[in-house]
Amino acid sequence: MTAKLDLQETLTKRNALESLLLKEKTKIQRLSDELKAPITLHRWRSMKATDPEQMHMIQRVGHLQKAIQRKMDVIECKRGEIEREKGILVEAKAACLRHQSLDL
Repeated sequence: MTAKLDLQETLTKRNALESLLLKEKTKIQRLSDELKAPITLHRWRSMKATDPEQMHMIQRVGHLQKAIQRKMDVIECKRGEIEREKGILVEAKAACLRHQSLDL
């Protein structure tokens, strides 16, 4: 009976170890693949070293995109101000018309 329990326990441990081994092999494979095709950060570093002109252009595009976004925010703010001023103008015109109709 104890031999049967020992065998079962050994098989359970073996299965657990095989599962752990498979996870580690998968991890090693992913790391090996990453070394072959580096993730984004590493790609940018290698590009900076191998093609600094292209890297400069990419950085410039990023800066220009941020500048465009800032300008678009300013434009939206100005549009809001214009809409508010239009509302005030319409109210002023209506008040003038009311005043003129009362004078007649």
